[in-house]
Amino acid sequence: MFRDATDALAALLTIIDTGTSKVQVAGYATPSVEMAVDRAGYELTEHHGVSPFAADQKAVSNEELSSNDIIYVANPSRTTGAAFTLEELRTFSQSIPDGLLVVDEHYHEFLGTSAVDLIGDHSNVSILRSFTAGFSIGSESGFVVGSKNLIDSLRGEHSWQRMSVPLTKIITTMLASDAVQTQRLQMIYDESIRLSSAMTAKGIQVRLAPSDFLMFRVADPARVCNHFASNKVEIENMHGVPGLGNYLRYTIQSPLSNDQFLNALATTPKESLKIKALDKRPIKLLRRSEFEVGKTKTASDETESVMAVETVVTV
Repeated sequence: MFRDATDALAALLTIIDTGTSKVQVAGYATPSVEMAVDRAGYELTEHHGVSPFAADQKAVSNEELSSNDIIYVANPSRTTGAAFTLEELRTFSQSIPDGLLVVDEHYHEFLGTSAVDLIGDHSNVSILRSFTAGFSIGSESGFVVGSKNLIDSLRGEHSWQRMSVPLTKIITTMLASDAVQTQRLQMIYDESIRLSSAMTAKGIQVRLAPSDFLMFRVADPARVCNHFASNKVEIENMHGVPGLGNYLRYTIQSPLSNDQFLNALATTPKESLKIKALDKRPIKLLRRSEFEVGKTKTASDETESVMAVETVVTV
């Protein structure tokens, strides 16, 4: 277990001496990932596909990889929610037999697909899990999953930050009850449908994600952000992320807080919201079909659910 995800990722990269100087990121690297990679003394390269909303395993081509490279994959993406299938993750692992594949499953509970099953046959696979999104614990705490040798190395060579007693009790209580997590996941799912339906009715293009956030596209992001801020509603302007210039992101909260979001939306000037032309870049969304804890997909599953969200929530 770890108290800080950035610290944990840096520790993973530090103890793995692959002889390479690069970390290949499949998709977007968040600031915390960039910080961890820098702390571990590596260079970082991002690999984007044709769309921010469709994870593209081929974007990390074999020509750019060495057998001892490190590949970092957030599955689903912590930026857009785009997700890789288990077979795509297996391909990543096989392409770097002497390296390390780090799968960040921060939103695992929403996706319902995990790379855990790969570890038995692929000792170069490690997984980061978080208590933040699925359990609503306001901390970047979580745990590492990997081979026995990897975990032994982490325990023996890294000095972990000790978790506080209150945080440990909260986590223990949450893990002991599937019902608490199931209720939270169902609430976020229901609220994401409610919010996206309301925005779609106003002609706003929405991108759902297997996560606790949704993204929407507006004509004037800065003006919309300022309006929401004046209404004490926090949204994130994604203008600094490649390919997401007109997108805003909202973290789904309680129904009452989401009502405040909808109230702010209702008073936003229409000319700053609606864009005539749709963003028609492809989208691939892998998402669990039900929120029953314990029904997690593993590498033995033969199918993945793919839903074209554009046909559901755009006008």
